[in-house]
Amino acid sequence: MAFNYKKLALGTFVGCFVFVLLIAIGVIVAMFIVFDQNDDYNKTYNEEVSRIVNLPEIKGVIVSDSTIKTPLTNQDAALYLLEVGFHSKLQLTDAARRAKHIRGKTSETYFNMKMLAGYSNKTYILINGKKYPLDFEKCMISKIGESPSENKGFRSRKIKYFNTTAYADSIPEAEKSRNNELKNKIYPFIDKNEYLEQFFASEKKYRLPNVILNEIIFKNGDSIYIKGKIKEGNVIAVF
Repeated sequence: MAFNYKKLALGTFVGCFVFVLLIAIGVIVAMFIVFDQNDDYNKTYNEEVSRIVNLPEIKGVIVSDSTIKTPLTNQDAALYLLEVGFHSKLQLTDAARRAKHIRGKTSETYFNMKMLAGYSNKTYILINGKKYPLDFEKCMISKIGESPSENKGFRSRKIKYFNTTAYADSIPEAEKSRNNELKNKIYPFIDKNEYLEQFFASEKKYRLPNVILNEIIFKNGDSIYIKGKIKEGNVIAVF
């Protein structure tokens, strides 16, 4: 019996077509999943931003006749805030990389909106002519000055600490020594911020490879816009 090459060719074509079709369906499904996840993330993020924007805000002036030293730059401040974040490479599928709001991005920096606060016990916020003591370890603020001359607080320094255990082979010894010295300055805040907890985690798999800190300094007479309210005669932060 003669071998039917036409049937073989037709069968091969059908098989290839089905294979390609299945791959196409899989890619489409994966893209929908990625877009759904991104839509869910964006919806959650936008809802959180709206919630924070609508939180009560206090506008006042920092009043203090004493100062404390800031942890990163050792400057005098009536009030300082530490903004903590980390830098991460984006792990994206090809479909996600082509998404309009992600296209071209290879990494992202995430900051915790709850900033760590430090201040003298003689630091107050002047509101409508009345002085109120501070009563918070963390707070969120809505405005920061670009320079000290604006009198709205200012970012004095931005430092990125690398976890030398994660980059042991790529960081020179001198840099490791400097880095470890800087890390000692932020270790006292480890139990006050989740990113710092992860940066100093004992198990490597839970450890952040880096952490970024912005030091924000408020001097006597600076305006401050804080998400908060007055309760029992004190200014407390709200989240």
